[in-house]
Amino acid sequence: MLKNLFKEDVLLAKCKKTTALHGIVWGLLSKVMLFAPVSGIVGSYFGFFSLSNMATPLIAVLSNSAGALGFFSFLGLARVVVFGFSLVQCANFIPGLLASLSFVPKYRFLQLVVPVVSMVLFIAHPVGKGAWLYTLYWLIPIAIYFTNNKIYTQSLAATFVAHAAGSVFFLYARPMTSAVWLALIPVVAYERLVLALGTALIYTLAIQLKKAYTNVDMKSFFVKTAG
Repeated sequence: MLKNLFKEDVLLAKCKKTTALHGIVWGLLSKVMLFAPVSGIVGSYFGFFSLSNMATPLIAVLSNSAGALGFFSFLGLARVVVFGFSLVQCANFIPGLLASLSFVPKYRFLQLVVPVVSMVLFIAHPVGKGAWLYTLYWLIPIAIYFTNNKIYTQSLAATFVAHAAGSVFFLYARPMTSAVWLALIPVVAYERLVLALGTALIYTLAIQLKKAYTNVDMKSFFVKTAG
């Protein structure tokens, strides 16, 4: 199965009765995976990356865009009601929504837009300006947009879309120095490669389960992203 992550194109799995409810259910299941932490988040005392971060980018592609919007809207509203509005709370759901939508062919342009906008906003900040090298990671989803539709590379693009948006929110919300951001560069490499691998594995498993247990019309296609 592992070799398929690097050789097979992303599949589009369409259940005949897929609705927004499927996306909400998948989103709730992904949040259960919060109890399986992977690593801590630098700059946060309580935050950590978990299997949830690997599953969340798949909400839209495994259900539909309405399901992803419904789930993340509910999540965002719940956080605002409980914790109040802040950039930190936005960082807990907007990057996930953007990553999830970027996995869907219709919204794959986000692999271009989000990194470019994030780079501009990051470098515009005084601290970010001193750590501009950090933003070079966001060239990865841009390159993938033009070149590759394999399962792993699309997972990598999605996780860097979330990383770009999340980094900007944390930059403007948390007091971190340029040196800290630069020190994170090697950490990000390991972190994103692992998260992308987890996303690709969960995606492949979910596709296999859909093939086996539901009435699914599978269509393998190559997305022409350049046009």
